[in-house]
Amino acid sequence: MKLCAATACTGCAACLNICPKQCISMEEGLNGHLFPVCNEADCINCGLCEKVCPVNTDIEKREPMATYAAWNTNLEVQKKSTSGGISAMLAKAIVEEQGIVYGAAFDKSWSVVHVRCETLEDLDALRTSKYVQSKIGDTYRRVQSDLKADKKVMFVGTPCQVAGLKSFLRADYEKLYTADLVCHGVPSDKIYREELAYLADTDKLKWVYFRGRFAAGYGYGFIFDYGDRTEKFPLRQSYYIRGFMDGLFFRESCYSCRYATKERLGDITIGDFWGIGKSVPFNNPEKRRVSLALINTEKGRDWFDAIKAELHFEERELMEAVNGNPQLRKPIAKPEQYEKFKKLYPSIGYLKAMQRTFPKMRLRLLLEKLLRKKS
Repeated sequence: MKLCAATACTGCAACLNICPKQCISMEEGLNGHLFPVCNEADCINCGLCEKVCPVNTDIEKREPMATYAAWNTNLEVQKKSTSGGISAMLAKAIVEEQGIVYGAAFDKSWSVVHVRCETLEDLDALRTSKYVQSKIGDTYRRVQSDLKADKKVMFVGTPCQVAGLKSFLRADYEKLYTADLVCHGVPSDKIYREELAYLADTDKLKWVYFRGRFAAGYGYGFIFDYGDRTEKFPLRQSYYIRGFMDGLFFRESCYSCRYATKERLGDITIGDFWGIGKSVPFNNPEKRRVSLALINTEKGRDWFDAIKAELHFEERELMEAVNGNPQLRKPIAKPEQYEKFKKLYPSIGYLKAMQRTFPKMRLRLLLEKLLRKKS
């Protein structure tokens, strides 16, 4: 039995899900990312793990049929969303037809995992973006079980997770609806949780936001909701968010991602419509956050049509979306500090490694802390 090279592995867990002897586990490797490890004593050398690995499989990608800028007309729903709230509406449409939705949620320890939702109340766990690689676990097997039970199923995840699901299923299912995200790259749950332990009181947390409204306006950063209060750490005050934006601690495969193109895997692609209106005017009088929706299949078109009545939407040119979203053109480049952090992290830990990787940021934060004490 031979699994793919660690540098190519996306951590999709298709191999774990397909193994008939359940002898594959996902264990921490470089930068805390999960990689498959096989218990050779139990392996029967069936070769299924090799066959379903997306690295060894050509998953069909399609150029979008239509490009939309859109947002949810329900302001309360959009307030709970990172962007325009399109994903929430697509999920609602599936559940209202007695379908099942799979997406990323926080568990009790604030790790990010894929969960199964079958009610509108369940969907609340999926709200807001989570800039960390979710743990798939046995999700693909559960999706397959629901599909075989003739249920309509929505799966939303990064393109490599959608690829993992499709490769695992090895068949087209009429009732499977997939939404892939415009993905910047994935940090590990381990590094995210180390930042969380440094900044937050995890025992009292009610929610974690990776974007929100800060003193300088809406942007990236941590907002920790404790119910009776919130604590905010904008980009300039969070090593994790700074590292995420720079692509410092992504999976090795992220830097050569073959899904970072305008040709897409899912029935619909969802993201932020960055750069809209720069070349062609765009009317947004309410100043709403705007979602990008790429319609990639006829199934995706029907799905989008089902929620149109609850959206403000406008068709745009595909290249406008491509020009505003670098990950629709090419993978993120590996930053200069990548090798430095990779070498430091295993020996001195996350916080010290980040402080040495970003020394100017460390000095600024120390100075700000000193000034707060004097005031």
